[in-house]
Amino acid sequence: MDNKLSKKPNRKELIYEIGLLMTALIWGSSFPIGKVALTYYSPLFLAMSRYLLGGIIIGIYLNKRIFSITKQQLLGGALCGVIFYFAYLIQIVGLQYTAPAKQSFLAALYVIIVPFLYWIVYKKKPDIYNFVAAILTLIGIYLLTVNGPGGFNKGDLITIFSSFLYAAHIAVIGYLVKRMDPIILTFLQTIIAGIIGLGFSLVLEPLPTEFPLMGILSVIYLTVFCTIIAYGIQVLCQKYISEMKTSILLCLESVFGTLLSVIFLNDPFTIIMLIGCIIIFIGILTSETKWEFLKKKE
Repeated sequence: MDNKLSKKPNRKELIYEIGLLMTALIWGSSFPIGKVALTYYSPLFLAMSRYLLGGIIIGIYLNKRIFSITKQQLLGGALCGVIFYFAYLIQIVGLQYTAPAKQSFLAALYVIIVPFLYWIVYKKKPDIYNFVAAILTLIGIYLLTVNGPGGFNKGDLITIFSSFLYAAHIAVIGYLVKRMDPIILTFLQTIIAGIIGLGFSLVLEPLPTEFPLMGILSVIYLTVFCTIIAYGIQVLCQKYISEMKTSILLCLESVFGTLLSVIFLNDPFTIIMLIGCIIIFIGILTSETKWEFLKKKE
């Protein structure tokens, strides 16, 4: 049994757990903040600015370490950056057509998808918990979208597609992070995603000519808090907290996203949708934890 699970949490562990909870809260807030940002800027501009600014800031932090990056690290970071960029771009496009409260749960589907992606790539068959989680999630999606206000719309479908890309991103990260410095990898994927976004923005649409205060603040929040601070807190805290607790705490991102969207954006939310969210959340917990934290300790 994992010692981090079996012993009583001390004060230091509690602080790290609160840190992961804050990470989930920040990531959850990105859904309503992203919806606000879309009223001022296009998805292309948001995807570009968030990652380009984030990559520059991380690069300043790395300083001279940038010059030690190898060709292999650059190739790995480029692959992650391409997937990273399109996953977020497609998600933010989907947010144009659906409610943040719905998208926060649909976006978390990557947790369910990853084991099946590993099955295809590494021939590692998912266990019974993964299959149960997939069934629960499908039921939850039906209740959340088909029976929700507006029914199942193209924004929901686009968001589900972005979840597949996020699942692919996790699989690639899982392979590369064992072979290179996580901070270097984070820098490379972020700055490359930003450069790709800059290229698409310059070619496909004119850059914004007006920068209202709310638009600027939303971009700064998505860049500094959701991209740099949240990932930094996660890396720091996950070093001292078990994978089981980490997955449970970070799963709350979808819950926070829904609650914040309903509270601050007055997103429509029915009892049926709530039941759908609960079922999806149970599916996520089932896939991530396999309910080990409820089993009798030896």
